[in-house]
Amino acid sequence: MPTADSAGIRIPPPLYFAAGLALGWVAGYFVPPPRVLPQGISLWMGGALIAISLILALSAIFLFRRARTTILPQRASGALVIVGPYRFTRNPMYLSLSIFYIGAAILFGLTWAFLLFPIVVLLIQTRVIAREEAYLERRFGNDYRQYRETVRRWI
Repeated sequence: MPTADSAGIRIPPPLYFAAGLALGWVAGYFVPPPRVLPQGISLWMGGALIAISLILALSAIFLFRRARTTILPQRASGALVIVGPYRFTRNPMYLSLSIFYIGAAILFGLTWAFLLFPIVVLLIQTRVIAREEAYLERRFGNDYRQYRETVRRWI
């Protein structure tokens, strides 16, 4: 449950990605698509993307812990983190979840999940990122506005 001093996010962001993958798996169960990539390539490409996503996510989480602030968007932010991957993207955790999603879809041959990916990103953009950005501007004011002007939202 969101606190009063938060972005007001009700659904944890990873659940949007998990739902997209799950729906892609269910759709593939009922309407099996042809396998797009050979299994060996899927294994390496999907595995590499998942590894990259985990490295990105762990680095972002480490920076939040070092700054003594929460990664949970339902809670109040204690600090504005603008170092590490945050120098290149304002949303490395959502970027890492996106990379993980694509990697898992490739690894497990979830072709339908690819079709759902734009919807997942749109939901993250409108229901999570937009609310977080409004909250961070209220919370950190000009510091956040300056950061937002110099660092892209995704990549």
